[in-house]
Amino acid sequence: MEKNASTQQSPLLKLPAELRDLIHAYTLVVDDIVAITASGIREPPLLLACRQIRQEAGKLFYGENEFLFCMLDCDSDIVVQGESWARAVEEEYGCLLRLRAGIPATNAPSDWKKLLEWIRRYREGTVNLKFVPPSMMPQGTPTCMLVIGGLFKIAEMEEQSWASVEGVLEEQHQILARLDSTWA
Repeated sequence: MEKNASTQQSPLLKLPAELRDLIHAYTLVVDDIVAITASGIREPPLLLACRQIRQEAGKLFYGENEFLFCMLDCDSDIVVQGESWARAVEEEYGCLLRLRAGIPATNAPSDWKKLLEWIRRYREGTVNLKFVPPSMMPQGTPTCMLVIGGLFKIAEMEEQSWASVEGVLEEQHQILARLDSTWA
């Protein structure tokens, strides 16, 4: 198989694979969560260098980092799109993505119907991605975000009918509305 001129000239590709892996890890694995918005993810420039580097480094970038699907509202259709994107990435790189959904605290949604639909779809199994659980939220997270995270735990009460769970969720909605009037 003949390599193209740019690949043959790349000093990076002349290094042993083990050393390239160390460079990729140093360059691409981050301590923070990588944000994904509705418009997608901005991939690191290294992944755009050439196919070989994309394959080698992409598996590391997507397999070792944690991703947060940032939602500006609670539209469960966006969650479905995010899950579809994640499956495609997992298939391409042969790795399992660590993906969560969350709402930027500065852009808290106020669409209760969309949130309730997301929770219902999560409970039914048509959506697998749930809101970040309260136990995983950083200290100082606004109380309303903690309540929203807890709503997904309520939805996991499998021994209860959806009607019963929805009743409990509606009670929590009242608490949420008291904490943040945009949820009223």
